[in-house]
Amino acid sequence: MSFGELSVLSLFVLLVVLWFSRDPGFVDGWATDIFNAKAEYVTDATVAIFIAILLFVLPSKPPRLCFWRRNSFDTDDEPAGPTPPLLTWKVAQKKMPWNIVLLLGGGFALAKGSEESGLSMWLGDQMTPLKTIPPWAIVIILCLLIATFTECTSNVATATLFLPVLAS
Repeated sequence: MSFGELSVLSLFVLLVVLWFSRDPGFVDGWATDIFNAKAEYVTDATVAIFIAILLFVLPSKPPRLCFWRRNSFDTDDEPAGPTPPLLTWKVAQKKMPWNIVLLLGGGFALAKGSEESGLSMWLGDQMTPLKTIPPWAIVIILCLLIATFTECTSNVATATLFLPVLAS
């Protein structure tokens, strides 16, 4: 296993440990004591972004120190110079499905906006006349409504918008 692979593995383990120990529920976590005393500043997304930034900062090859045994991890001889990071922006740009990121982010933003503006509540109020219709007809109407709605928005926004309405 190369130095870069060990670094990515250790960052992944650190990510999981930080996620589980942030606010475990049965005791106060590290984020509760340090950052989240008055409001919730540190979430799971904050930890993920921190680890992602570390991927762009930490080197993919071991540092060249006099006491470090290079041949224990990598046996290639490279020319002197700066070591590349674990993840470069070129690789992130090439491999990252940005269209999915934008679609999901837009869906979350649309769902949050409709929740904050009261659209979800208004939509739920508009569905109250459905109580007089038989259940099989309600299912057909809602399936057609949601199928039509997903043609205009993402599935995330549709689910976030309709699930609370349908649950009540």
